[in-house]
Amino acid sequence: MLKILFRKECRETIKDKKSLILIFFLPVILTPAVISFFPRYTMSLINEKMEQKFKVAVIGEDNSEIINNAMNSNEKFQIIPHERIIDVKELVQKKDIDVAIIIPDSFEESIEKKIPSKVSIWYDPS
Repeated sequence: MLKILFRKECRETIKDKKSLILIFFLPVILTPAVISFFPRYTMSLINEKMEQKFKVAVIGEDNSEIINNAMNSNEKFQIIPHERIIDVKELVQKKDIDVAIIIPDSFEESIEKKIPSKVSIWYDPS
């Protein structure tokens, strides 16, 4: 019974020229197009992200020389000195800056004395 149904469907498909085109020729044309398009598209996205500079706001202890020197040594970061924490929260939420680093008072003293110091980092995870 299944064999008879399969033969009937094959005959119907062979009679219909549009079905033949869709079954055989369309995949032959579309497959190379898709295979060549996606790698180029993903590479362009990767290159765009690699060239992106991150806007980093640094708040506290006169924007800490240690942090600024570390950030300035990497060309991927654009340092934006800031004074108020409240403004930075809004800027991160609005995506005007990518990251905010809040440095506590006496940060550099703690580092010199080899005492751990907490640094807050705010970012938008989306």
